[in-house]
Amino acid sequence: MLRKGAEREKEEALEKAAPTAKVWDPWAFAGLSDSPSPTTTTTAVATAKIGEERSIFDSDEDYLTNGLQYVFGNLSNLQWEVDGPVISFVPPPDLLRRLEALPQSYLKQRNLAERLRVTTDHHRANQSLADALEAKASAGETGTAWPEIHHLGPMHPVLDWIADKVLYQMERGQAPALVADVTAPTILLSGVWANALR
Repeated sequence: MLRKGAEREKEEALEKAAPTAKVWDPWAFAGLSDSPSPTTTTTAVATAKIGEERSIFDSDEDYLTNGLQYVFGNLSNLQWEVDGPVISFVPPPDLLRRLEALPQSYLKQRNLAERLRVTTDHHRANQSLADALEAKASAGETGTAWPEIHHLGPMHPVLDWIADKVLYQMERGQAPALVADVTAPTILLSGVWANALR
């Protein structure tokens, strides 16, 4: 039928053999487009909820630890220490360059070039900030009080840094493949989008 049929018959035959997948519009799905959100989507999209966080790691701490082990191997080279919910290590030179964007008073006051302390525990991070505020008030000083222990959240520069370090380990044209227990084919995307200025 495909050889002898008219163009329309070919298209109908192809549509029966391999239906065109409905195009999923992520902008419409997120409510950022005038086009209506599709009612039928792939299983992964249909089960995903806006704001739902999915990860192959148990926590941001687990993500950081695994990333550092992947890039540096033995963490003793970074003088890695875990004290309850607090992680501390000596930041490598390229991480220090990224941290230069932080206020210089914070870098000096907390000696971040010598040792970086982070935690994913909200209570411990809040307590560190409260301790810094109390110490500043007790000394009769004014100005900003910097916590000794930083909260390690998803947007923390340390996590951005380790994500880049891991991505740089891959050669051009390579992509990581993961074996996971999922109910349907699942695609995890990580990308960098350049603007028109590049």
